This record gives sequence, C-alpha cells and structure tokens, in this order.
Amino acid sequence: MWPSCSGGALFGVGVVTWAAGNAPDSEAHRAIVLGLFLGDAVGCVVALIAQLGSVANTLGWSTVVVYVVLAISFGYFRFASGGSQITTPAP
Repeated sequence: MWPSCSGGALFGVGVVTWAAGNAPDSEAHRAIVLGLFLGDAVGCVVALIAQLGSVANTLGWSTVVVYVVLAISFGYFRFASGGSQITTPAP
C-alpha cells in the first residue's frame, strides 16, 4: 500500500515540476523550487539515518547521494542563483 501511495505522490510532483519547468520566474516558481529543496533535504536526512542505522544495505548509499545532489541543486537554484531575485514589475 505505501509504495503505491508514494509512487502516486512522486508522479504528482513530477507533473508539477514538468509543467512549471518553462514558466517565467515568479513567486510560484520559487515556491516550487523551495518545496523541492526542503523535500530533498528531509529525504537526505531520513535516508542517511536509515543508512547509518543499518536499515539498508550498501546500495542504500546511492539513495543518500541522489538526495544530496538534488538538495544541493535545488538549494543552488533557490538561494545562490541570480534567477531567484524577486522583481516586481513597474505599474
């Protein structure tokens, strides 16, 4: 049951990110990137705790690495990239 629910959630996240991929920079776009960053950061912590607690085998380190790469990437795009600056159009 749980894998089906998480698979459905991942499909939904994929559709949202695909649909927002070519959208111009906006508050909603930045919120999506922030949500993905936080989700991957939490996933990284959970995967790391599971790996250090011997819940997974050696292959579990690949999950940790994927979450680290995704969290760093989304963190860069949200906080360090020049595209994350909020600009308001002139009236």
